[in-house]
Amino acid sequence: MLDDCTKKSEKRVLGIRVHSCAHKEVLSEMDKNIQGKRNSEYISITNTEAMYRARRDVSLREYYDNASFSLCDGMGVVIAGGLEGHWISRFNGPDLVQEACAYGVDRGWRHFVYGGKEGVAPLMMDNLTRTFPGMVTAGTICSVFRELTLEEEDDVIQSINSARPDILWVCLGLPLQEMWIARYIDRIDVPWLVGVGGAVDYFAGATRRAPKWIRIVGLEWLYRLYFEPRMFKRVVMSFKFLLEAIINRVVPNFLRRNSNTP
Repeated sequence: MLDDCTKKSEKRVLGIRVHSCAHKEVLSEMDKNIQGKRNSEYISITNTEAMYRARRDVSLREYYDNASFSLCDGMGVVIAGGLEGHWISRFNGPDLVQEACAYGVDRGWRHFVYGGKEGVAPLMMDNLTRTFPGMVTAGTICSVFRELTLEEEDDVIQSINSARPDILWVCLGLPLQEMWIARYIDRIDVPWLVGVGGAVDYFAGATRRAPKWIRIVGLEWLYRLYFEPRMFKRVVMSFKFLLEAIINRVVPNFLRRNSNTP
């Protein structure tokens, strides 16, 4: 069981669970499990698209409910949470990867990446190692973008377990990475599994990440949409979720105030 910080920081946004922990608390809890019992736990990176899907998919909603941490990814979650009276801090996938790499250098954390196109995962780890000298790469496996045979599944799991990583970064994109983690977590002997989607492409230099000021003001989605038009469907889901949040909270309040008006 994790520290009380998870209970204190737990919020519900349209019924979907999300945490608002300080970054250092998340990293500290990760270290406790790595240095301690090494139970297989997972962290979800939860954005408005994820919440939109989870409201329509019971298994995905259960995934976020059972995560050790469900971390807020994006200003949309902050806005939707604010409509329900919650203050939620952001901790997105790429930031978690960077901070975990930096925090884990002196602690000897071992990182493994699963996913991404051929050659991208090794490049990601090479770049991160240059940024954080002393960081340990336990291994990488690229995605084959098709359903694996049972033998291939066994080979992947055996390769991961034999490498003895402390963190497995799963980069298959939403919702494939969440389904993958839920399916295999009981067979994978790794303290932390984290689905971080496009982070593999960011750190490999295959795609651009928005400048910091754009991320701060919450417009990273617009920047990504400009360079990756294929994201349009995902953006639509995010806006639909925000619309649901507005209808769920703002409209009833408006009607209630007006019904009390003489």
